[in-house]
Amino acid sequence: MVDQVNTTAVVTYESNMRMALQPQGGDLMGLCLEQDLEGELAELDDIFGAADTETIRDRHVPITPTEAPQDRLWLGKPDPDYYDRPVNSQDKLMARVQLTGGYVMQGSAAIRRYWDRQWINGFFGPRQTGKKGTIVVPFPSGQVVPYNTGFGAGGTYRHSVEKCLIAREILGLGNVDYSDTLACMMITPKQETDLLREVQVTSSEFTAMGGRMSKDNKHLVSFLGFEMVKKNLGDPLYANKAPTTGADAGGGTSRRLPFWVKEGVAAGWWERLFTDISVRADLHYEQQVYARSCVGVTRTQDGYSGYIECREG
Repeated sequence: MVDQVNTTAVVTYESNMRMALQPQGGDLMGLCLEQDLEGELAELDDIFGAADTETIRDRHVPITPTEAPQDRLWLGKPDPDYYDRPVNSQDKLMARVQLTGGYVMQGSAAIRRYWDRQWINGFFGPRQTGKKGTIVVPFPSGQVVPYNTGFGAGGTYRHSVEKCLIAREILGLGNVDYSDTLACMMITPKQETDLLREVQVTSSEFTAMGGRMSKDNKHLVSFLGFEMVKKNLGDPLYANKAPTTGADAGGGTSRRLPFWVKEGVAAGWWERLFTDISVRADLHYEQQVYARSCVGVTRTQDGYSGYIECREG
């Protein structure tokens, strides 16, 4: 994704300007449907259910209209998030660098993580349907791969090939044709390790299962038809505002890993990105770096997505 914040100003970078280690973000928005919205409650789509045909059993019979379900999908406007940082003139003189550049980079990373957190929270949240968005549909239990799938009593219950297979099965039973669409699965570094321990990347079995590593062999790119999206979801910058762990049926705590096809998640933008670098006369003419965004996310149809429970202990 283009780093939109960084393109808003000409910035000077010095050799002693570095970003601290932190999780990346922003790529999830490219893995779902997107549209611009307005108003407190916006309609995303009309969803037409399956219809059937009628048989003509006699001559000159009247036409009976075919009935089929139709629903509407809505998204409510969330509160926007912003990043603001004044740049002290004395700090700039002492550091001997253009600190504005560092703050722009810092703000850009913060906004991209906000987009990811909104995506994650919207994915696990309820859908709003009905004529006026008043019907709330929670996450369906039938779209969940339980923590103990493929394990006997006392197992590790970590991520596995079997859980990936059941995720594919869930999409298939929901009549999702993902042969011509993008299918994704979110994993953390822990689940990436779990899968690579089960199937060695040098084996023919890995290739037969659609396994593919990045060109530098540093990341698992795809497996069993899913594009793997790696996120360090345990980092506080994600976990504190978009938690993906919860109690499972075995009395433990499991990581919940989303899987979906691109048409199964929709993002609605009320404000994609507003940025400003200005001089604050009220702060002795210091510079201010500001960025703001407002986006909401929802699942579209329940059969297009689900999540896998994995223990990490």
